[in-house]
Amino acid sequence: MKPITFSQAVEGYLLQARAERLSDNTLRNYELAFRRFAEWLGNDPPIATITPEQIAAFLADLARPRPLPGIAPRPEKGLSRKTALNYHGALSALWTWALREHLVERHVVKVVPRPRPEKHAITPFTQDDVRALLASLDRSRSYRRPGKRVCDHSRPTAARDRAIL
Repeated sequence: MKPITFSQAVEGYLLQARAERLSDNTLRNYELAFRRFAEWLGNDPPIATITPEQIAAFLADLARPRPLPGIAPRPEKGLSRKTALNYHGALSALWTWALREHLVERHVVKVVPRPRPEKHAITPFTQDDVRALLASLDRSRSYRRPGKRVCDHSRPTAARDRAIL
């Protein structure tokens, strides 16, 4: 087993992931997960010394409310369970690679239960909702221009939109 730090393992894994032609979005998401985990760790320990308890504590900490980026004032919010699941997947991919490369003795992420994402209830449209949608396809909403009368216009995509609905 080669003693390398977490950041060195991340660098090696990302090199391998690029060689495997993982998508740019996947690579960006993995890099974000690794960066957040590294920040949470606070130092750069050898990857072989990271424990399942640290992984679990990191994933639990993601739910802690924190300031949202941007200039508009918004309430603090924790990351979603889906994001925690994505981070678990990224760390699992890293440890799978590290195990294959003989950098760690065991896959500590597999010991940590996968976060379960929220299940959002899907509310179907009522028949009245569908009728209103279909009725709105042929003409635009009425509008007024300064100094002109109220008007509307036919929608060139009405037939296509009707087929989609």
